[in-house]
Amino acid sequence: MLTKRKGKQSSAVTVFSMWNTMMGTSLLALAWGISQAGFGLGIALTVFMAFLAFYTGALIIDDARYLEQENNMKELTEIARELEAGVKPKRRKKTTIEFIDVCHQLLGKWGKFTAGFFSIIVLLAASVVYWIFMSNFLFNFVHYIYGAASQIEIPTNASITVGTYCPSSSYGTFDSNSGNISSENALYHQLWDRTKTVPLFLGAILFPLCCIKSPTFFTKFTSLGTISCLYLIFFVCIKAYFLGINTTFYDESSINYAPQIEVDFPSLTGMLNLAFFMHNILLTILKNQEKPENNMRDLGFAYLAALFTYLIMGVTFYLTYPYAKSCINAIFLDNFISNDSTAFIARAALLFQIMVVFPLIGYLLRSQIHYLIYKNTHPSYKHILIFNVLLVGLCVIVAMFYPNVGTIIRFVGAICGMVYVFALPCLCHMMRLKRQKKLTWISALIHSFIIVLGGTNLIAQFLI
Repeated sequence: MLTKRKGKQSSAVTVFSMWNTMMGTSLLALAWGISQAGFGLGIALTVFMAFLAFYTGALIIDDARYLEQENNMKELTEIARELEAGVKPKRRKKTTIEFIDVCHQLLGKWGKFTAGFFSIIVLLAASVVYWIFMSNFLFNFVHYIYGAASQIEIPTNASITVGTYCPSSSYGTFDSNSGNISSENALYHQLWDRTKTVPLFLGAILFPLCCIKSPTFFTKFTSLGTISCLYLIFFVCIKAYFLGINTTFYDESSINYAPQIEVDFPSLTGMLNLAFFMHNILLTILKNQEKPENNMRDLGFAYLAALFTYLIMGVTFYLTYPYAKSCINAIFLDNFISNDSTAFIARAALLFQIMVVFPLIGYLLRSQIHYLIYKNTHPSYKHILIFNVLLVGLCVIVAMFYPNVGTIIRFVGAICGMVYVFALPCLCHMMRLKRQKKLTWISALIHSFIIVLGGTNLIAQFLI
């Protein structure tokens, strides 16, 4: 029976926690995703993927509740046997079920291994993507300060509107990566390059922080994510107010033409798998729920809030961007010049936020891998040092030689989404229904189709 538990979090806090978990790097890339899919199809796919992620998340909650009841019945049976035998019942530690436990109990060892393996893949991919974002923000952060100090002027042939520009040479030739290079600042541009040197400087800053045994100190700054998110919404709305609507759906010859459908729409669906992804920690968030009977309702509210936040960010910037929609970058802040003050604040806030989150991600990734290999989350400082050298080295190499964050996000989203959003929740649900002798052919067909959708989404990433 579900009962009210004292000292737990309210529904409002639970909804906020889930919403905050989903507000990640995809917030910066959704406008680009819509440009890849087309305006109408982009909005439709965003709504559809939010609903699909909510549905499979609800399956996880339903299966966990079933397993909790089943485990409780087994425990009561064992206590009854102990009492019948005249033995004092043993004190049993209260345990909570995580999604990896759901996979283990319903699918067996292969389900547990699959869930654990792809949880590591998600963390590893997040580390790489965050490094690319940090390199980008750090470059522009220093570039803004250097430009203000040295009075660098924007080239006169650049087309700039309210701080926005098109990185493509077809519509404005201003390049925030080079600035106005002269003999006085040539050395600066040699030492401070977005891909050649900045990832290395970032490694020198973050490597010592990653070597901390347990970086729990950084958890005190996790609330900065909410502040950064709210500022980004404010930033986009303010820019939109001054830019106005710069979109036409009818005049194909216009620079502001916005097609309704584009053939590269799988880029958006792959990215949206990460945007609405929290399935691996969903039960962790809900375990502190004051009223567990409200879990489904709160999950729905959280996905509605995330959906509206993404649409506000993506659609607003897409409609007001004053250049060709194909110019929208996977990091939409790259469509603002480096010396834009409001964009500088956004980059600085996001840089600090990700820099304090990265050691935590590295710690979680390191702990999972070390436990998987050595059955110990902290074998020795030597192991920590070797792991961090490999992790930071991988992130630096990718940031230097393949900083295409849009491609990385869509592929990782499609791969991990296929497993965590599509396959595992549906397989666990069907196995649970089969165990209860309630599995019908209609249910099997629907959930199998969802799994096929996940596989098709992954295959489509290789075709665009």
